[in-house]
Amino acid sequence: MKPSASIKSLVALYWPNQISGRLFLSALLVILGVLIISISAKIQIAFYPIPVTMQTFAVLVIGIAFGRWLGALTASVYLIAAILGLPVLAGGSEKSADFALLTTPTSGFLIGFIVAAWTVGWLGELGWGKTVRWALCAMIIGTCVILLLGMFWLTLTYSWSGEQVLNSLIGLMPGAILKIALASVLVPFLWREASA
Repeated sequence: MKPSASIKSLVALYWPNQISGRLFLSALLVILGVLIISISAKIQIAFYPIPVTMQTFAVLVIGIAFGRWLGALTASVYLIAAILGLPVLAGGSEKSADFALLTTPTSGFLIGFIVAAWTVGWLGELGWGKTVRWALCAMIIGTCVILLLGMFWLTLTYSWSGEQVLNSLIGLMPGAILKIALASVLVPFLWREASA
């Protein structure tokens, strides 16, 4: 099926005519989304060479389900919660508020969450979540956004060489492929259930 600009976000299919006009429901969805991303950050799958958390999977699914603005807002609130010291990050624990989080090696990836949520949310609004093929394309694009911003940050801030970037990307690929595949199956399933 060809993507169509007339298709609403997935969340809007479950709650018609409520997302844009109801602040309470939007706030509730943002809180729920932040909780889901936080929980997914704690889920680790033993993968070689780097253990995989489900954080990016949750960001991508929430982005495409919520739409660009609500998805990006959710990822932004997640980052704010991390800066405030809430235990939302992978391996993180409660600590005092610290804006230094924005200067760590993972900062580029965290900023990438916001950009990727907006990007896949926009693609979801175009209907890219309705079929496995289009959802797969959206998830690949969203994952590339996160990886590119993460690697750009590491290169810019920590003077990573091309070899370091390439080795890191190779290590991240198995987990990224797993999460892309899962999201590409889950999102069309949710679309079908919402449309039934």
